[in-house]
Amino acid sequence: MGHEEGTDTRSHSVLMGFFAGLLVGAGLGLLLAPRPGSEVRRGVAASADDLRRRASETLHHSQERMSHAVERGRDVYNRARHIADRTRPHAAEAGHEALEDVSQAAEPLREGIKGVAG
Repeated sequence: MGHEEGTDTRSHSVLMGFFAGLLVGAGLGLLLAPRPGSEVRRGVAASADDLRRRASETLHHSQERMSHAVERGRDVYNRARHIADRTRPHAAEAGHEALEDVSQAAEPLREGIKGVAG
């Protein structure tokens, strides 16, 4: 009798486990079952629309940033050009003055060379 009770209990446990697994499997099957084609197409279309929207927003933001960068670059170029235009005449004048100073400083040296060579 003791042996039969153990076998019955074991059989009962296996049977209960089987039915519990069957219920869990059926529930998961319902939750994870493939959707009909129309639902899949709607999901894909929604994902594509979302991706298109995000790409458009990213492109728009990138264009705005590029436009601002070009504008800042143009401003820097114009300021540098203005400074160069203002300083160019002064630089040329300073160069001519330096050339005259060197030429005047070299005159005694030239005279000395003429006297020695002459």
